[in-house]
Amino acid sequence: MEYFEDLLKNESELPEKLPDWVNRLNASYPAWKLVKRIKAERLSYISKHLKPSDYRVKKAYQISGSEIAKEIGISKVTLLSTSTYSNAFKGYLTDVNAELAKAKEMRIAKTRISKSRGPIAKNKDELVEETKHLKEEISVLEQRNAVEQIEKIIDSLQPDIADLLFVKQKNGKCDVHRIKPNTKLEGL
Repeated sequence: MEYFEDLLKNESELPEKLPDWVNRLNASYPAWKLVKRIKAERLSYISKHLKPSDYRVKKAYQISGSEIAKEIGISKVTLLSTSTYSNAFKGYLTDVNAELAKAKEMRIAKTRISKSRGPIAKNKDELVEETKHLKEEISVLEQRNAVEQIEKIIDSLQPDIADLLFVKQKNGKCDVHRIKPNTKLEGL
């Protein structure tokens, strides 16, 4: 356990590699850190949501400049237009949003292609046809199972009892499909 704590401690002591436009003395640094944090949140959202309807609202998977400005407490205009780092920040935000949009599209495409989605991926006609086919298969299997059970019961009968029941046996096995009485029992 100490190994992991030491590793975490050493990792936190490493200096962060900042882009050229980021300066710890102005609002570019908290904006950059916030974009990184929100990007991780959006990627987490993308990894957990499969349906295109989950992405109807852009703010679910994109980051807006006004959201960043509001969070760090400066005006949108200052962050995106008037500061020396504004153009570089807008470019960085555009790149991050493009990456998030690509991740969203890949996630949706992956779920569309995936056959593991079962009935969700099929349309109604395909489901109706498959259900019809499965019902026919079940009825055939039920009939086969009933015949096998009857044959097994009759095979377990003693030959003299089977003769009394008018069941013909060949080589100790009965043929259920051709069960016909040889004679009529009198008095029954």
